[in-house]
Amino acid sequence: MKWKRSNIMEDIQRKREIMMVSAKQNGIGSEITIRYSQELDKLIYEYQMMKQDKSKKSDFRLLFNQIIVALKKTAV
Repeated sequence: MKWKRSNIMEDIQRKREIMMVSAKQNGIGSEITIRYSQELDKLIYEYQMMKQDKSKKSDFRLLFNQIIVALKKTAV
């Protein structure tokens, strides 16, 4: 599933709050709390993948710009 960065951060915060309430009411080792924790883990993983993908794109743009500059210098 694809999210915008702000949406996934909101989802992570909501899921974290739900998990914490569940832990207080049902215990940290309860089945429902563990399920919420796993759902939170998935959201955090998705967020990390989004950040990593953005970083790779940024690295590629930098490399591309460096190549263009180098080519312009050799053409002059």
